Amino acid sequence: NADLTFRVKEANSLFETLGETQPKGGGNDGGISREDTVYDKATELLGRLPEDYTEDDYKAKIRKLGGMTVPMNIFLFQEIQRLQNVISKVRFILTQLQLAIKGEVVMTAELQETLDSMFDAKVPHFWENTLTGDEFSWRLPTLGLWFSSLLN
Repeated sequence: NADLTFRVKEANSLFETLGETQPKGGGNDGGISREDTVYDKATELLGRLPEDYTEDDYKAKIRKLGGMTVPMNIFLFQEIQRLQNVISKVRFILTQLQLAIKGEVVMTAELQETLDSMFDAKVPHFWENTLTGDEFSWRLPTLGLWFSSLLN
């Protein structure tokens, strides 16, 4: 079992490396460019993102449930804050990515990695981890599954 697990991880790593080394630009045959595809996907995702949670609103609702003396309410409060951080980060990065594609802001390494990941239908690394490598959100294999999980 350990050998099988090792070989599956190695194969997945190989496929990921192959995907990352594929040409990203190149000949434009008159079709839709990578940037246009990702821009449209970013527009779609921004339209589906939920509104920001208002701290006063959810604090009032938690007070109705017994306040912050109830351990589950403390957990709920922390999870709402965590979810709000994820929503804010995704909204900011998608907005910045659209501006970078239009040429209005500089295309940073983070935005380029986001563009490449979204084009490949993968979750951008910066949506799952902080800059220090700490886990920021949940891990799922595809962008569609990850975003559906965010909405649910």
